[in-house]
Amino acid sequence: MVDVVPHGEAEYSRLEALLGQWEFVAPDMPEPDEADEEEDWIEPPVPIPVQATVIGRRYGVGDPVSIITSAGTSQLKVSGLARPGNGQDDRLVLMLAGKVRGGPFGLAVVGARIPAERKLKAPVAVDLKTVANKGVLSRIRARMKADVPAEQRKMVAGVALLPEHVTMVHGRFPGGATALVTVDVPELSEADGTEHFTALFLADAAGNLVRWIYKPEVRIEFHPIYWLVDVDGDGLDEVLFGMEYYEGDYLYLLRWKDGAPVTAEIAGEGV
Repeated sequence: MVDVVPHGEAEYSRLEALLGQWEFVAPDMPEPDEADEEEDWIEPPVPIPVQATVIGRRYGVGDPVSIITSAGTSQLKVSGLARPGNGQDDRLVLMLAGKVRGGPFGLAVVGARIPAERKLKAPVAVDLKTVANKGVLSRIRARMKADVPAEQRKMVAGVALLPEHVTMVHGRFPGGATALVTVDVPELSEADGTEHFTALFLADAAGNLVRWIYKPEVRIEFHPIYWLVDVDGDGLDEVLFGMEYYEGDYLYLLRWKDGAPVTAEIAGEGV
């Protein structure tokens, strides 16, 4: 079970699960005069027995929890289980004992011990404005226009895909891919102003398509790339990326199963 989690300086944080998806919540409660304005704050959790099952998986006191940050991996343990005090949902609260080094974000792996040297890596974008990378950008442009749905071709016919619309980062990916590319052309003139021409895909160093994650399409969301990390030590990078739109944002983890992409929503909120 994995998730991207913010953490503070406290020796433990609350880890919550909804349908098997995990999110850290800061241990501090709102001040009394802020409570009326804060709709999503959580009441103190109610303790439950030392084991609990959520969607077929059993969790218990003493379970290991590894938290990977940009500084390395910290080892924590589940010190207690609880349910949210408001009684409005079925979330499971894990109380964690231990300290986390690094931050401000971490990837929590529940039930596994990850080597201490494993780290989140900030992606380094390729400079597509250089003459040397002119061909890379041209190949990305051509592929975006070629694979857009037929019913949207008129909408994107006049779109100028510029270097600032493309983020290309190098990493270790399956199928011979050496880069992950995200494209975002906002505020399309043929749309209502909230839509973007976007895609997310694996490519080689020359910008040739290896595999689509999300095919080119006019949609309301776009997908920034946040972190790379080899969670399971198989030599391939997993990816923490966003799904952002005008009424919210979500955080996703991109993993690989037999070389195929698998995405999971792990945090966020929106309308």
